[in-house]
Amino acid sequence: MGAPLARLEATIALSALFTRFPGIRLARPVGELQPLESFIISGYRTLPVHLAPPPRQPLTHPPDPLPPSLTPDRPGPPPAPHPAATPAPRTGPGRDPRAPPCR
Repeated sequence: MGAPLARLEATIALSALFTRFPGIRLARPVGELQPLESFIISGYRTLPVHLAPPPRQPLTHPPDPLPPSLTPDRPGPPPAPHPAATPAPRTGPGRDPRAPPCR
């Protein structure tokens, strides 16, 4: 099961790599690469590559305009604090309910 699984993993990984970076290319000529010194496996000691980002996709529709409250000359109001950011008063056994809340 080990070898078939390794082949499947390599197929999936290389397919994803070439899909994500269609402009991938070797960083050095093939003649400069150092082969592995093994009779069990063939390959190279290192395989330096240049990755090119995928081409940008054109917008299919214009971006939505900003609402007037968020235009650069008039920033919007500050966001309200999240309810979880306000500490709850400490209660429980041993706590005097008449005491001011602990902070």
